[in-house]
Amino acid sequence: MPNFVSVIFDFINQAGLILGLFFVVILNNKRNKPQNRRANVILSILIVILSLSIVHSLLAGSNIGFFEASPYRLKEPFILLVGPFLFFYVMELTNKNMQYKKAADHCIPFILYYVIIIPVYFGKNPYSIFLNENSKIITQILWVFIIGQYSYYYFLIIRILDIHRSVIETEYSASDNLRLSWVSLFMKVFLGLLMVILLILPLLIHTDNSTHPDKMITLALSIAIFILGYKGLMQKEIFSVQIPENDDEKAKLGKQLDSVNNEQNITQNITNPDLIIQVKNYIAEKKPYLNEQLTLTLLAGELKIPRNQLSYIINNDLGESFYSLINKYRIEEVKMKISDPANNNYTILSLAYDAGFPSKSSFNSLFKKYTGLTPTKYRENLTEMTSK
Repeated sequence: MPNFVSVIFDFINQAGLILGLFFVVILNNKRNKPQNRRANVILSILIVILSLSIVHSLLAGSNIGFFEASPYRLKEPFILLVGPFLFFYVMELTNKNMQYKKAADHCIPFILYYVIIIPVYFGKNPYSIFLNENSKIITQILWVFIIGQYSYYYFLIIRILDIHRSVIETEYSASDNLRLSWVSLFMKVFLGLLMVILLILPLLIHTDNSTHPDKMITLALSIAIFILGYKGLMQKEIFSVQIPENDDEKAKLGKQLDSVNNEQNITQNITNPDLIIQVKNYIAEKKPYLNEQLTLTLLAGELKIPRNQLSYIINNDLGESFYSLINKYRIEEVKMKISDPANNNYTILSLAYDAGFPSKSSFNSLFKKYTGLTPTKYRENLTEMTSK
């Protein structure tokens, strides 16, 4: 049984390596959208990094002297690049104007590892002997560092995704092609990899045999390649938002997202009650929400008031995000259309499209969220009530 399990592990790892190379070729196909090209390049590098991290396990035990010359695993330096390049990838998706001048800073741990360890591969000298004799403790220190590094990038990326989500809800009334729900799956994979490392760390500390921990990590890396490659191919073009690199600026942006526009300043915190009524009446009477591409900026232009002032009214005086406010109006529009006998021959989905919803999935989820019922169940209940 152990031999059979080992064969299965090796097969999955080989498949991960082969598919990784395949995904890299497909992702960089010239037919891909130019908007996605830079993101695809970064994702390709990330997949190559994961593939290189698998190489040692596949070649361990072979007759290739270079791989047998050191007690250090080649995947250990490469695995230090997984967090940084996942960060670069998410930043590229959420910020098309991202500058990579400081990218090298994120790669310093990887560079330092090679500077420290590379002498062990070339001849015997006091330093290389020291590295060989203390390989276990150095490897343990490295994996503890990796856990810290992965934790840092996990929370950093989650923060970026939260800011991105907040900006979407502040500016957009429809978010089907804007949200990063599939990137959240990437983060679950990344978290899973972190959990695997945490689980195998005691084995690395208490045993000299690294075969089983090595196979567990490479299996996790292979699964990561499957998911990253497939989801990367399925990605859609999404909205970009400027994410500052400075931590203080990030915190400031997070607090201001729902009420401040960087282009203009609000001169007073107390809104004219007449202006609030004007906004509510305009939305109710003119029904701008019927436009599925409605944004806060477009609505501010129609109302002829500053965008930031409209944002303040919606967030503070009406107590809603722009996204939730507009979609509540759309839900009410659908409910009104369903209750009209003249629309009995129309499907609920067609009524939803007429009300400004861009897709079936967003309509169904929002309708149930705000009414507690599925659209079909709502219509059935309404029919039963009117027939009595």
